[in-house]
Amino acid sequence: LRKTRRGHVLKITHELYLRTDITCGSNVCQQCTVDQTTVLDKYMKNGNNLVSTGHYLLVDTNIVLQQVDVLEDPLFTNV
Repeated sequence: LRKTRRGHVLKITHELYLRTDITCGSNVCQQCTVDQTTVLDKYMKNGNNLVSTGHYLLVDTNIVLQQVDVLEDPLFTNV
């Protein structure tokens, strides 16, 4: 609760949505219960010369909608 300059009480709320039914799909994750039908490859192929090890990209819906052609590139695996 906060007060305005005039002394009125202002209630501030924040919405938080947590989905527990969607897992990350990683074998190394210790927080998710991994469904074996949707597990990512254990040994990732890395087509990137800038990063020496395999890595994950966490994308939101805007990236998927606007950059779908990039995500469909053969260099991207486990999409």
